[in-house]
Amino acid sequence: LKTVNSIIGIMSGPIFGIFILAMFVKRANSFGAFVGVILAFASTLYMKYFTDLTFTLFVVVGTLVSIGVGYIVSLFRPAPDPEKMGPLMWKWYGFKEMFFGGERDTINVNEKKDVF
Repeated sequence: LKTVNSIIGIMSGPIFGIFILAMFVKRANSFGAFVGVILAFASTLYMKYFTDLTFTLFVVVGTLVSIGVGYIVSLFRPAPDPEKMGPLMWKWYGFKEMFFGGERDTINVNEKKDVF
């Protein structure tokens, strides 16, 4: 059971980190996410084989390394085009707009727009 939990911890932390990076960081790009996940996997494997830390920390460390390294590496590469990334990013709304509607950016699904 400990081995299965370790494998899940090693895999899920970096993947969760990429998800968070892609959802919330407008500056993130694919190269930064790739480098971040590779280093996050390496850091969690290092934790498993060379430290006595519990497997529950693998997810936390993998997520933080993936987000941090992915963001830093993305700063050194060209930023994605904001017009193409707009519909794919998380929009922060207030309580009123989220639950009761109101003024916000909406996407018209009938509009023919090339996202990629």
